[in-house]
Amino acid sequence: MDDLQFLNAFENCTLPFADWTHRAHLRVAYLYASKFDLQTATEKMRAGIKAYNKATNTPEELERGYHETITVAFMHLVPATL
Repeated sequence: MDDLQFLNAFENCTLPFADWTHRAHLRVAYLYASKFDLQTATEKMRAGIKAYNKATNTPEELERGYHETITVAFMHLVPATL
């Protein structure tokens, strides 16, 4: 799947759950960081993860689900690699 197809699948919550790995999280972060300023990229990442989790019935728990600190940290780290 190319980057556009991948990002569309994520944003439309049709990405297979088995494909939503840590690497996939970083891929989305990279794609957003490449196109948007930090604030916008972080907001899109935050909203996207929460929507995807809801669509896939992922529970919001300490070890699963959305984690604000990790998301924001990576959204600062990923652009530093561009």
